[in-house]
Amino acid sequence: MNRLRYLAYGSNLHPERLRRRVPTAELEGRVCLTGWRLTFHKRGYDGSGKGHLVATERSADRVWCAVFTFPARDRGPLDEAERGYGVTTLTLPDGSRAFTYLALPERLDTRAVPYDWYRDLIATGARYLGAPGDYIAAIADHPAIADPDPGRGAHHRRLIADLADLPAWKPGP
Repeated sequence: MNRLRYLAYGSNLHPERLRRRVPTAELEGRVCLTGWRLTFHKRGYDGSGKGHLVATERSADRVWCAVFTFPARDRGPLDEAERGYGVTTLTLPDGSRAFTYLALPERLDTRAVPYDWYRDLIATGARYLGAPGDYIAAIADHPAIADPDPGRGAHHRRLIADLADLPAWKPGP
């Protein structure tokens, strides 16, 4: 069976969030990409800012990511959820490779601001993976706006509460 390796850095960072899209996804581990920065400059179809990675080549910039594996046949729902992104393959610090999604140029907007629940979902995933406190704080402190759709906002707040109740990930030996 052909398995894919997927690098998540945004709303799919928490494995339970990703499993709602790809039930067969398994968390392989976490990685820190040096010389990259997380932004919210992808204009989502709901008008809010979504996660995007920018290569900076500055050693002080870093992004904590999760690496997942799943059968290639199960990728469709993830591709559908990631509309407005293009697929790219990145080389990870250990020399292995994984695919991820980067915003299409026409979807980039440096004025985009995330919804508070979206920003908090990423912070929850980073906390789950044991990312450093300053990284989590930078995400949690990023400016955000309230979702004008109260139902969507409430749905995602319940998801965040469910995810926050799970014990933190412990890397294997």
